[in-house]
Parts: sequence; structure tokens; C-alpha cells
Amino acid sequence: AVMTPLHADGMQVALRPEETLPSPSFFLLRGATTNAVGGSHSSDLLMAQALAVTQKLRRLDSMTWIYVGLAVVGVLVLGCILAIVVMRKRSSGSALHYDSSVVLQPCFEVPSGRMEEFRSGFSHFYNHIHPKAERMLYYGFSVDEANDLVFCREAYQDADGVLKHLQNVDWPLKSALKIGKLGRLDVHGPAAELDKLRGPLKELGCRFYIIDEGSKLYAAEVPKNWSSPSLDKSMILRSHFRVREGRMAEFKGMFKEFYQDMKPDAEGTLHYGWAVDE
Repeated sequence: AVMTPLHADGMQVALRPEETLPSPSFFLLRGATTNAVGGSHSSDLLMAQALAVTQKLRRLDSMTWIYVGLAVVGVLVLGCILAIVVMRKRSSGSALHYDSSVVLQPCFEVPSGRMEEFRSGFSHFYNHIHPKAERMLYYGFSVDEANDLVFCREAYQDADGVLKHLQNVDWPLKSALKIGKLGRLDVHGPAAELDKLRGPLKELGCRFYIIDEGSKLYAAEVPKNWSSPSLDKSMILRSHFRVREGRMAEFKGMFKEFYQDMKPDAEGTLHYGWAVDE
């Protein structure tokens, strides 16, 4: 009895039930001939050549798997390295970049009983700002009704943005000052940026604070659509320290301890740093 013939380019090769060939051998016999069905193979030379090619294919197949294995190992090692780098950055509080922004802090004193009137003017400020042109980072008002105070929390990428902003809100600002008065104006930023503002803000009695080189922005995002900014729900903490005469250098030497002890990720820090008015 014979098994079902194997087709090889129009030639039929029949095998006895007890005969087996390695699986690659079927492909090696494509186009080859046999002298007898159910008999011996055509020649030992043909078989030797077939076995030699089979061994080469097996060796090639083994090398292929070796390459695949090395590639997988390489990907896993690279993934581990990237994970370690990310974890180290997070644990060390790696910031996005140095905080070179200019922060403007006006504080308005509102007469008793006129707070609602003053607050109604907020919309005029919002309608006159041009965030993209002013290179604005954030902008808004906060109110202390118990003490009749209004703060404007605002920050810009540079001094030029501040100057453009002041031009844009000139009319709303003049209207607000007809109700209340500017009790205090502080500006924080790099020394080079503050120098551009000293002249224009001098008449307003502005105080200038030079930021420390350790100041960082830990979270900053440019809006995809400047006409649809996200609602600012951040909490801003402003601490003022009055340093004893002759001890400023000693006080500034402590800044690095604050930077080292903070945990930006756990604290949800957006920006952090010191600014000095010597």
C-alpha cells in the first residue's frame, strides 16, 4: 500500500507508510525526479545535496531566532533604562525648565461698599487682553472681601509681554482706579527683564524682585487654542520675608535647602522659586 502522492512540479512522489522525510525535504524535492514509485531515491548524490541544503536552512533558521531573541532582549533593556530615567527625574523633582517668566502682582484697595462695582469691571479687563500677543501664562483676579482688597494674578513669558498687556488694558485700568486705588505693585523676574520695566513702572511705585537661579517651572502648557484657555484652579502662595540688615547673603544661602526638600510631584507644584529685592 502507498500513501497519497506528494506533488512536485507535476511529478508524483509516493512514499511507503514506514518512510518519512524531514519536513523541509518536501520543498527540496520540488522539481526533482524519482526513478520508481515505492522504490529507492534516484541517487545518493541527490540525497546528500538535499541534506546539505537542509542543514544550511536549519542553521539559517537558528540564526534568525538568535537575532530575534537579541532584538527582544535589546527592547526590554532599553525599556528598563527609560523607566529608570523617568523614575529618577520624578524622584528628584526634575523641572521642565528654568522659570524666566515675569510675574506682575498688583493689589487694589477698594473703598468699603464698592466691591461689587469694582468686580463688575473684571469683564472689561478680560475683554481687552490678547493672551497670545502678550505671551501670557495666566491671568485673573482674586478678591479678599474681608479686607476690601483685590489682587490680579498674572504672569508673562517676558517683559515685552507685560508692556503689551499694559497698553491693552489701559482703559479698564483707568476705570478701575476711579473706584479704588493701587495699594501695591510688585514684579518678579530675571534682572535683564526687570530692567526693561523699571522706567515704565516707576510712576506706579513698583517694587522689583530679581528671581533666584533655582526658580523652576514644573508644569507649563501652551494652550492648543488661545481663544479657549483652561480655567485656572491653581493655588498661589506668596510669602514675604523681611530680612535683618546685613544678613541677606545668609538668608539667600538657605534657598538651596528649600529646593532640596521640596517634592514637586507629590505637592503638585506648578512653579517655585525665590525673588529678592535687596
